[in-house]
Amino acid sequence: MEQSSRKKKLSKQDERELIDKHKIKFEGPISPASWPEHPKNRRHQIQHNTYLDQIQANTPEGTQRAKTVNKANRLVSAAYECRVIEANEFTWRSKTEFPLLDRFEEDIECRRCQQRRCVPDSYAVPMTANEGQKVQTAQGGVGICRCIESDIDGHESIINNAIFARRPHAGINDPFVPEIGTKYPDMVIGLQRSPTLSAALQGHPRLVSSPVKDAEHILFPFLILEAKSEIQTPGFTAIEKQTAFPIKRIVDIQRSLRKRKQEPEGNSLVWFLAFSGDEWRVYACVPRGDETSIIDLWHGCIQRHDSALQLCLIVDFICDWALNIHRIEIIRLLSGKMNAPISNSLPTLHERDTQKLQPGYSSPPRQSVIRDTNEVFFSFRHLTLPDVTEELIVILNPPGSGGNEVKQKAIRLLNLFNLEHPLLVTAEFISCLQKLWTGATSNHPILDSDQSVYAHISFQSYFRPSDFHTVRKISCITASFSAINTLQRLAGTKLPLSSVYADLSLDRVLPLAELSGVHSLRAAARNLQLTLWVTQGDFIVQPSYKWVKQVSHGEFVSSIWDKLATCSPGVLRFPIFMHSNELRRMPATNKSLSSDLQDCLKEGKHQLLYGAALIKTPESSLQRLNPQYCLAVFDGSDLDDRPCLGFKLLHLITTGGLFEGKRLSTATTKDRQFIYNWATRLRRGDS
Repeated sequence: MEQSSRKKKLSKQDERELIDKHKIKFEGPISPASWPEHPKNRRHQIQHNTYLDQIQANTPEGTQRAKTVNKANRLVSAAYECRVIEANEFTWRSKTEFPLLDRFEEDIECRRCQQRRCVPDSYAVPMTANEGQKVQTAQGGVGICRCIESDIDGHESIINNAIFARRPHAGINDPFVPEIGTKYPDMVIGLQRSPTLSAALQGHPRLVSSPVKDAEHILFPFLILEAKSEIQTPGFTAIEKQTAFPIKRIVDIQRSLRKRKQEPEGNSLVWFLAFSGDEWRVYACVPRGDETSIIDLWHGCIQRHDSALQLCLIVDFICDWALNIHRIEIIRLLSGKMNAPISNSLPTLHERDTQKLQPGYSSPPRQSVIRDTNEVFFSFRHLTLPDVTEELIVILNPPGSGGNEVKQKAIRLLNLFNLEHPLLVTAEFISCLQKLWTGATSNHPILDSDQSVYAHISFQSYFRPSDFHTVRKISCITASFSAINTLQRLAGTKLPLSSVYADLSLDRVLPLAELSGVHSLRAAARNLQLTLWVTQGDFIVQPSYKWVKQVSHGEFVSSIWDKLATCSPGVLRFPIFMHSNELRRMPATNKSLSSDLQDCLKEGKHQLLYGAALIKTPESSLQRLNPQYCLAVFDGSDLDDRPCLGFKLLHLITTGGLFEGKRLSTATTKDRQFIYNWATRLRRGDS
């Protein structure tokens, strides 16, 4: 944090006197019994080693807890790594703070089933709620999404949830304390300006709602964060003092709104997170009369698993409070609906503010969508098989499975690695592959960068059933020599292990990333599945590689990934599992392909004309919330040019059929009627 003005810098004594003059009080640590109403919860008592045991494993709640534990484990590992390398402040923030606060940018609601993607263990309860509302809230009046991760992962997950907005290095000044100048907390999070909030604010032209400099989209901030590295830091007292006036300013904005409505000012609440290296503190900031109280609620070291888990749960609670209490209270106060019921229901993402007080609301399922196949969701996942026998058995089979079944699955897993002509790569290659595919970097904590490992690398492209977005996925399963030996013991086999290693180039993968135009469409429409295979030519001298169609192991491999995707509590994914995503738009050009890819993507009997294709989900596999028809455009046409798209639809349905599953089928009378009506709407400029 720094000051923007050139005024003489205040001495520590002068700053202390100003804090006292404006009645900013730092309290704590205090007993939980004396905490403000909202922060009262038992997250500070939760222990890492018993958290998963407190709920049934094979339930959405159990799955969610497993995900939280994995997040806490990553936080512990990141903190350890930062200490080892004596990281600076930015590195500490990027490896700990940023992943932690990503909770405020994740999709809160599944766009597929419209249930919550994440539900806290205990809900934030409105201070004004009656006992009936408290019981309803405690029971969790919303459901948890049960969708498979691959069905909802992607475009919707990357778009911000449009509820919260945040600003790093946020400039805040207090006109009532001009001698302080502008202060810059490391992060401020508030409500995202929406049409509903903007309309409500029109009735309060003099009300200050956005104290952050050059960030009018952030309204009524509720969280402020200040960070320091571990090395040569001034301590938490200095962190508290330098953030005191930004906190007071944000609290005063909430206080002012409540004062206008003659409501208790003490119901205002701002959260303050502060950390120095691996030491974190959580504060609740509330007005008490003419004072601003900053209360130390919790502190812990995130190198300890208990503390890391508790911090993750605290952030989850703050997010739930901001969504269900703070946001709805602000809308209620601005709109003047003083007796409006408080509900923890969440409206649809497209117009959540407009529908905020309708618990039974759900948008009708879409029957058709338009997609540009050059807009691709890239997904990368990497599983490192553990060396320990017990851990391998958990991945191969659910608890309680028979030994013979474990043996058969161990054999099938060994077959993936083709031990006679195995694909050997380095851990550094896998890291570079992930960076190429999604732009993410994640050095694996249990592998040396130059360590050779056995690898099974596969590729898949498809139209995601939930929304017809084009997905390209690279999946890697790697195993050390020790893990392969463990697998062989479980399988009851013993084959000599090859140590022949070749310098596999990323050029073998790059063409799949660069697919565009008609090639992108064909790959997705055919649900293309490829495996990177070692050819049996001059293997001993220099192995060579090519992509081959190989789906014989698909069901078995999918069962492994599904188990990891649903985060089975028996499998703590970190540090054996890595996953990253990125949405990219590819240029609409068709580059030349290698011979193996040409065979996979060669033109079929049906020519793709008019720069687009009609895709239909078969009736037998259609889910209620999924669209059935898609106009997949691959020639770079403007998707906002509705009349042009309408003509494409008419040409396609008139001159050819549509793709149903992987094959071309004849349009039924029902298909034609719907598509003609759709084309008519588009030609009129409608959606």
